[in-house]
Amino acid sequence: MLPAPMRRPLVLLLLWCAALFLPGLGTRDLWNPNEVIYGRAVVEMQQAGTWLVPLVNGQDFAEKPILYYWMGRAAAALFGTGEAALRLPLVLFGTLGVLLLYGLVRRHTNERRALLAGLVLASSYMYLWCARSIQMDLLVTVTSLGCAGFAFSALDGRLPPLRGWLLSGLFAGLGFLAKGPVGIVCPGLAVLLFLVVTRRLRELRPFHLLAALLVATAVAAPYYVALAMTGHEDVLYEMLVRQNFSRFKDAWDHVKPWHYYLPYVFLDFAPWSLLLPFAVLPRKEKREPREVLAWCWLAGIVVFFSLSQSKRSPYILPVAPAIAILVAAVLERAWDGLKTEARALRGLATLIGVALLGGAVALLVPSIASRVPADLQTTARIGLIVFAVLGAVAVGTALRGPRPALLGLLATLSGLVVFAGVEALPRADRLKSAKPFCELTAAALTKAPGSLVSYGLWEWRSSYIYYLDRNIPNLRTMTDLERLWKGPYRTYVLVEKDRLEEIRPLLDTGMKVAERPVGGNVALLYSNR
Repeated sequence: MLPAPMRRPLVLLLLWCAALFLPGLGTRDLWNPNEVIYGRAVVEMQQAGTWLVPLVNGQDFAEKPILYYWMGRAAAALFGTGEAALRLPLVLFGTLGVLLLYGLVRRHTNERRALLAGLVLASSYMYLWCARSIQMDLLVTVTSLGCAGFAFSALDGRLPPLRGWLLSGLFAGLGFLAKGPVGIVCPGLAVLLFLVVTRRLRELRPFHLLAALLVATAVAAPYYVALAMTGHEDVLYEMLVRQNFSRFKDAWDHVKPWHYYLPYVFLDFAPWSLLLPFAVLPRKEKREPREVLAWCWLAGIVVFFSLSQSKRSPYILPVAPAIAILVAAVLERAWDGLKTEARALRGLATLIGVALLGGAVALLVPSIASRVPADLQTTARIGLIVFAVLGAVAVGTALRGPRPALLGLLATLSGLVVFAGVEALPRADRLKSAKPFCELTAAALTKAPGSLVSYGLWEWRSSYIYYLDRNIPNLRTMTDLERLWKGPYRTYVLVEKDRLEEIRPLLDTGMKVAERPVGGNVALLYSNR
């Protein structure tokens, strides 16, 4: 049983995670591009009764390994395949990451800083968003934290070496099941760069590394061996080679310049990342090994992904624990009254408060308020009140000192998350979600049954499949479409606006049944009779 001094912070962190991750978890639809793909894969695996290969639209989907799909199937078995159930594994993993970070920092510093690190991690923008969405990057973030954290504690003498390395191997294996080789590369870079920078490479013991490798292999290998033994070599190649090495070296999408991630270090981990420069300030005391590890962690992962041709901002989510470690040290010094850090914290709270008050005032301006769509008027009025109250809290507490500023900032962030999760984000479904269009499509199919096909969609465009709960054949040639369209039976064709012109002459011989915006595109449904 945990001692009382540990139970209280852990309970506080659990409540903090619940307050941030759970409100409105199922009120927002699944959005493109990733949520509906992964969610639909869980649905089809459950329908097919398989645990080995994810399926989307009846085809093997091998872009990501199996860990999420196993957790999703377990959640679906208990709670169904709705939005909240499919996101629940990420909520649990996000909470696990906060607790792991608390344990890591507590082993190497003190209770207060560990608590601050956990509070910061949970409320960092991208970590928070991914804990409320279906994103594989959160899984590799948490497994990297466990792998690097336990290895570091073993090296630093805070855990028995063999136990630390065995636990590190456990999380390395889970990381490989979550996102393939990246699950080992991210924590490996952090620890290796730390040992090189601190000239402690000789402290690595082959026996400990072998023990970690054996555990990682025992966790991850059975799944990949099962794929090979059942003739799924193509799935293995796609999952391990093409989606990792080929994407890194010869990317076919998301090609960005080398400096792409530099602004996202601050944007994606806001608001706390704005305090990161204050972690660089020179200090009289020597930097602790934990802070050196965090800087190596941050730099190593950002540089690694910057070398990749394919870049997306969530790829660097594994640096979130490192940023939380560094910012927690700044917050602790601010709490203790150090002038520079205290001013920085109060300035951050004031900045956020003023921005919220500015948003509230903007919603009062007639020219701005008049542009709010009629169905968002209620949300705008609620937002005005929320922004005004939370802005006043942030500014008011900042004026009273660093400790009230920190508490006020935490309260402000939690209030914003509740408002966004319960009220604001679900309203965005009108533009982002395919569900309204699918409801129109389902009504048309019920009224006048016929076959449904799509034309020219991205192979894994799953939002329509998920919300119609049916697989949809996807045609790619005009010849195939024309044969169905001119056939003796009623045919419905789902097409997006960016592919409409090439088949419009054919579709104009029929009738338009439905049209709705979906994300950055417009979905249209036509019938041949």
